[in-house]
Amino acid sequence: MFLCDKCDKHLPKRAKMECIICLDNLKVEDISETLLFLCGHTAFHKFCINEWLKQSNTCPLCRKDEREQNNVLGAVRQDGYALQYTGPARNWAVVLEAVREASPALRARADDRDVVLQAVRENGYALQHASPALQADRDVVLEAVRENACALEYASPALRADKEVVLEAVRKDAYALEYASPALRADKEVVLEAVRKSGYTLQYASPVLRADKEVVLEAVRETGCALQYASLELRAHKEVVLEAVRKDGCALQYASLELRADKEVVLEAVRENRSVIMSADMSLRNDVDILNIFA
Repeated sequence: MFLCDKCDKHLPKRAKMECIICLDNLKVEDISETLLFLCGHTAFHKFCINEWLKQSNTCPLCRKDEREQNNVLGAVRQDGYALQYTGPARNWAVVLEAVREASPALRARADDRDVVLQAVRENGYALQHASPALQADRDVVLEAVRENACALEYASPALRADKEVVLEAVRKDAYALEYASPALRADKEVVLEAVRKSGYTLQYASPVLRADKEVVLEAVRETGCALQYASLELRAHKEVVLEAVRKDGCALQYASLELRADKEVVLEAVRENRSVIMSADMSLRNDVDILNIFA
């Protein structure tokens, strides 16, 4: 005998290994997936349960009425908040319908770890409606950021400062860097991971890393105009600016005044995008070599 985790009833051990209807061996691929009772039991062959339901509306394992399942599903489809009235039994079809209809409905089960886990796997942003304790649960937050990296915004401060969690998030979506702790926005490994995916995330890096040549070079190689978030010193660094304008000529507008008057820099920028001539210093706008690009 064992205690069923879905209906708190003592059931024969064979229920986990055999179809409860025909008592033949039960394989994962044999289990019915198209019909879930409110109790959540699926320990029967597809053929067996179809035949069973021709004679009875109850779950063959715990005898819960299948019609109740339809009533509950109908309720949560109309109003996700009906989830709070469904009792302790967890049917994932019901939970997911509620979350899809209205994610805030999750507040009705904000302390239920299994419900929250299922919800964040469906929609990472559901993390915002979890209890503080579950927003501080590492496994819950990891599942949330794997589905939607920016769900990191709703994680506890401790987990927003957890390097593994933040790296998981920025690998999924670089913009999750915005929600990392200040310490991790100053972590070179984390920031490099982000800017290599999207140079614009340089804006969320610490001032120290926005003045780090290696970090900024990676950012402008990915997105030329990320130059705008670099330190003033690096916006006046010729190597950095050349990398930026080769990627996107429009980055010229973010270069220092001195480099906007540098012929080599302006030539590279105009070759990439002729319209940026207007960002060049006046002294170069009539330069023969630059005008030849327009010929």
